[in-house]
Amino acid sequence: LATPLGPLDNARYYHLLLIDPPFGRELVTEWRRSDPSWDTLVFYLLAALALLAVAKGRRRLTPFDMSALVFTFVGAVLAIRGIPWFALSCLVLVPVALGPLLEERTKRVPRALDRALSYGAIAILALVAILALARDDSWYLKNWPGGAVAAVRDSLEPETRVFATSRDADWILWRIPELRGRLAYDVRFEIYDRETFERIVRFRGEQGDDWKSLADGYQVVIFETHQEPSSHIDDFLAEPGARPLYADERITVVLRPALGP
Repeated sequence: LATPLGPLDNARYYHLLLIDPPFGRELVTEWRRSDPSWDTLVFYLLAALALLAVAKGRRRLTPFDMSALVFTFVGAVLAIRGIPWFALSCLVLVPVALGPLLEERTKRVPRALDRALSYGAIAILALVAILALARDDSWYLKNWPGGAVAAVRDSLEPETRVFATSRDADWILWRIPELRGRLAYDVRFEIYDRETFERIVRFRGEQGDDWKSLADGYQVVIFETHQEPSSHIDDFLAEPGARPLYADERITVVLRPALGP
């Protein structure tokens, strides 16, 4: 509950996306139900282990512990993205439930080894921090080409609207903040109605004769060069007068000749 949304808005968010989402669950992998399958086999094995552990050591668990396991399990069943939270709960609480069994079989570790492991971990963390601070900013931006940003910025006029993929939209807005209110698209699923979400799906799959209509009104379009199932680049460059502003192995920027309706 400690999120920028606050507890009430966070609860509304999960109620919307778990109970009455504005999209078909089959369309978004992370929000699909965790139906039994090979993909969810490990999750259900973990759930079975947790159930056995709770049955064995329920007296060592508090009501809060039990509630945490139940709620995170239900959340994981309702949506695949909840599985990591259930796994974290098990990581903390299952050893507590199995305490007597683990304590009987665990040999005392020498203090010298404890100290060596602790100092080694501290040294590794310090080295990682030093390397992170020593790296030039360009290393962190190597997958986000500055040339693409420059191409978009140079093409802008006061009314220019930009259409970007879900991967690049936030990055473009961060580098060109004046695009606020003129940039698509937002990956917050909760703000879309079902019709808009289905149009996004048709756009990604190039389904129907009007699949490109989602980008109507956007003069600059930004795509991942090798996006699956299709990058759409050739389709937009086929428009009369369209031309590439920037292209590399990661990203392609296309300038369209005129705004759509």
